Amino acid sequence: MYVATVILLMGVLPVISILIEFVVLHNGADLVFLIGKWFSFWCVGILLIMAGLRQIANPTFIADSIFRVKEQAAPDASLLLDMLLAARDARGFISGLDEAAFIASRLHQNALIRSPEVIGEAAGKIAAATQPAQPDIPWRRITGMRHRLIHGYAEVRLELVWVVVQENLDPLIATLAGLLPEAGGAVE
Repeated sequence: MYVATVILLMGVLPVISILIEFVVLHNGADLVFLIGKWFSFWCVGILLIMAGLRQIANPTFIADSIFRVKEQAAPDASLLLDMLLAARDARGFISGLDEAAFIASRLHQNALIRSPEVIGEAAGKIAAATQPAQPDIPWRRITGMRHRLIHGYAEVRLELVWVVVQENLDPLIATLAGLLPEAGGAVE
C-alpha cells in the first residue's frame, strides 16, 4: 500500500496533471513551471495533508511511531512526552542568555513563558494514579505555575520565571527522560 501511494503521488498523478494542463487545456504555461507546480502539489502538499489527517485520526501516531512511546506501556506517555519537549524547548529558548538579556527581550519572554504553560497543562491531564508513582515531579507546583501564568498574565514576575527555569527544569528533564527512555536522546 505504501509503495503504491508513493508511486501514485510522486509519479502518476503529477504526470496526469501536467498532461491535462499542457495538452488538453492549452493554457500556454511553461512546461518547467507545470512540472514544478504539479510535482510540488502532489509530492509535498498532498503528503502533508495526508500526514495531518493521519495525526488527527490518530493523535498518538508521532509518539508511537517516531519516539516509540506506546500508550499501552505508559498510559500518560504522550503527556509526559509533551512535558519533556516543552521543558527542552524552554532550555533552548534561553540558551546563551543571561537574566538581563531575558528581561530585555519580549520575544524570549513570550517564548519562555509558553513552555511552563504547556508543561503545566500536560501535567494537569496526567492520571491521578500516575502522579504518586512519580514523587520527584512537583505536580501541584507545575500546574499552579501554569495557572498563574495563564490567569495572572498581567502580573507575571519575569525574574521568578527565570529562576524557576534555571533551577527546576534540568531535574524535571532528567526525570521525564528517565520515564521515556526511547525519547531520552531523540529530541535534544
